[in-house]
Amino acid sequence: MKENRFAEALEEAEAAIPLAKQHKAFLQLAVCYVRKGICLQVMEEGGQCWIDKGMTILEVLDEEGLLRMTEGEVSRYTVRL
Repeated sequence: MKENRFAEALEEAEAAIPLAKQHKAFLQLAVCYVRKGICLQVMEEGGQCWIDKGMTILEVLDEEGLLRMTEGEVSRYTVRL
């Protein structure tokens, strides 16, 4: 995402999501959801539901640091949270 290669970043997130689910890696899953949502929003294909889903997982797990990091990414790359 740093180099504005959102289509490639979306492919990476899509590939990582089933692996994170398989390994029950919920923190990684949450970040993948947020990043998928960011990519979709930048590409004007929706995405807010994915951002919300990832943020909710982080909130439920009380991952304040990771939540702040992903909120920063959302504000850096998109217009709204």
